[in-house]
Amino acid sequence: MDKAVPTAADAVADVPDGASPAVGGLGLSGVPPKILRECALPLTGRGCADRIIAGLGVLDVTGDGLVPVECAPGVTPDEMLSRTAAEVRIPEEITS
Repeated sequence: MDKAVPTAADAVADVPDGASPAVGGLGLSGVPPKILRECALPLTGRGCADRIIAGLGVLDVTGDGLVPVECAPGVTPDEMLSRTAAEVRIPEEITS
């Protein structure tokens, strides 16, 4: 089954308001696993993401930057910081 779509807008065209779509493949398709400070692609939904699930772990998107919820197995909070260009606040209770 081919689930590929040509644009991000096409991928979310039928998603109803209030839904929480999950996006995968970050850092796993030849793209360096680095969360950027600013998107380099055309934006189709600025401010609509509230969570990032990536190879490094899970991060919540807040007004104060990204807040890790959980590090991926074998990833430390320091490694997450070093591989993320966006502002990240590491809470004391982060699990790794």
